[in-house]
Amino acid sequence: MDSSFFSMFYSISVLILLEALISSGFNLIIGSESGNRAMAIEDEDSMALLPFGSRSGIGRFIRSPQCGGPSRTRDGIAVITVKNNCKNTIWPATYTLGPGQPQLSTTGFELAFGASRSLNVPTPWSGRVWARTLCTNHDVRLTCLTGDCSGGLQCNGTLGVPPVTLVEFNLAKGTKGTQDFLDISLVDGFNIPTSITTQDGLESGESCKSPKCRVDVNKVCPVELQVKSNNEVIGCLSACSAFNQPRYCCTGEFIGPNNCKPSSYSQILKNQCPDAYSYAYDDMNSTFSCSNWPNYVITFCG
Repeated sequence: MDSSFFSMFYSISVLILLEALISSGFNLIIGSESGNRAMAIEDEDSMALLPFGSRSGIGRFIRSPQCGGPSRTRDGIAVITVKNNCKNTIWPATYTLGPGQPQLSTTGFELAFGASRSLNVPTPWSGRVWARTLCTNHDVRLTCLTGDCSGGLQCNGTLGVPPVTLVEFNLAKGTKGTQDFLDISLVDGFNIPTSITTQDGLESGESCKSPKCRVDVNKVCPVELQVKSNNEVIGCLSACSAFNQPRYCCTGEFIGPNNCKPSSYSQILKNQCPDAYSYAYDDMNSTFSCSNWPNYVITFCG
């Protein structure tokens, strides 16, 4: 046999091997320049979770654990299940971060006590989930006393009005696309307790810790931060939302983790919910990561 036959046989064998590797989930990067550029972009994306957080801090302090729970499907769909353990009906909402990124198929829905709803989220995805409370219908308008957005059931790309407890995700945008970042944020204040777990609740030591804020912060909210309805505290504003001052909002001369420090107000939030973001640069202990592409459960009032 001539050398051309062996050359063709070798080429076919290599192609079969490459196809097998790719089908098994291996990511192949050909070319050092494009590979380095792709990795740099993904590293940049992994720091884009919080528009108000420390970009330099996330990569330095974040954990890199292995998560339990069922992996999302090969088509990249993550399932986020929203559960309502509150005594009353809530109206969860979603918001997709990033210019040009489409909103999810639903951006708002009603959820009765004890009910749950699963959202199919195409990844990569960065966004927020929160609960609107004490809502009333007026003709076609939905008005909520906390977390209100567009005045309708669907928020349609509109953020929730503080005070509101936020759940934030950056799904499948970490190293080589295998790492998620997640947090609970009180930077926009607090309305109801919230927790995040992986689908089957498995954890491995400190790996893939499930952040939670299960305390009713409204009970210890300073008077100047309280939002009331019928003399009942229904929400607790953050100092930034209440006073709009640079030292609380980490703006102007207070931009950066070295210039913006926790205040007595943010410390109250941190004492009640150690896992949650209490101010803009509180990312050392408040941003968590999971690998292996798990699915997630958000439980309001639980």
